[in-house]
Amino acid sequence: MIKITKKNPPKWYTSVLKEQKVERYKQLYSKRRRQLREELIEEQHKLCAYCCGKINIDYSIIEHIKPQSLYPELSTDYR
Repeated sequence: MIKITKKNPPKWYTSVLKEQKVERYKQLYSKRRRQLREELIEEQHKLCAYCCGKINIDYSIIEHIKPQSLYPELSTDYR
């Protein structure tokens, strides 16, 4: 397992959340969801935080410490 040092959310992301009143990850347009995933993958140096294997946009998921199914209000929390 590797430590991922989170950066600040991208400016476009905070703008979209605010302007479009997005409260859940699934409310983002697919283009924006893909863009966010690409940024997160780059932030992690294209490595899985658990196994340190290489990840890419087609072979990755956004992992949450608190499951989205139980905490949907946290699904857009960049931290």
